[in-house]
Amino acid sequence: MRFRAYLGEQYKRRDLVEVASGKVEKSLPIICIFLLGFKIDGIETSAMRVDRRYFDMIKQCEIKQKSTWVESLTHDGYFVQIPRIEGKPLTILEKLLSVFEQQYFIDDKSTLKDYEYPIDDDNLKMMVEILKHAASDEKTRREMEEAWYSEENEKEYDRIKEELQKSKQSLAEQQKSLAEKDQSLAEHQKSLAEKDQSLAEHQKSLAEHQKSLAEKDQSLAEKDQSLAEKDKEIAELRKLLENKIK
Repeated sequence: MRFRAYLGEQYKRRDLVEVASGKVEKSLPIICIFLLGFKIDGIETSAMRVDRRYFDMIKQCEIKQKSTWVESLTHDGYFVQIPRIEGKPLTILEKLLSVFEQQYFIDDKSTLKDYEYPIDDDNLKMMVEILKHAASDEKTRREMEEAWYSEENEKEYDRIKEELQKSKQSLAEQQKSLAEKDQSLAEHQKSLAEKDQSLAEHQKSLAEHQKSLAEKDQSLAEKDQSLAEKDKEIAELRKLLENKIK
């Protein structure tokens, strides 16, 4: 996404171009050169070109003519895999890229190095001379170190941002899970409350039923006592009648 954002900024950019009438702002065609500090899986070469071609889809043939308008909307790309630069350079391109080889550093920050190969190309010589000046100039070295630290800080910031995003996502999932558990607990508590109410109503009904049985038992006991008294009276009357008959 960093590369895409960078490309987007370049497509929006306007440059001052010298023309016959003076300087004018124009959107220039873009050629991207990516110096990658990592390896692309499956691509072994240290330098790769990805270019375009114009193709007539009706006639099924390549179009040789180029369009300035189309060129401003599309771009070629060059990809240099710095970790794959190694070994003695043979071609001009390999000699130029050998400057980026990640070996022969002489400091702990990997910003200063000895160039081990013969310098037999004018462009290579110019590059090495510029780098020698940068290495010997205290201000330039400090700016390079600041840029290095800035890049490291940016990487650390991206890492922390990614971890924070993951933590936020995990927290959101945990909060969602807790909300679902709270809802489940609330429903369970509601169910228990309904059961408690039903049990209370049942106990109340049982108590009323027991009270009714007790009242019936008391009524039966009173009736039994009344019957017993009547039986006693009847027995006494029989006894009187028997005595009179005698």
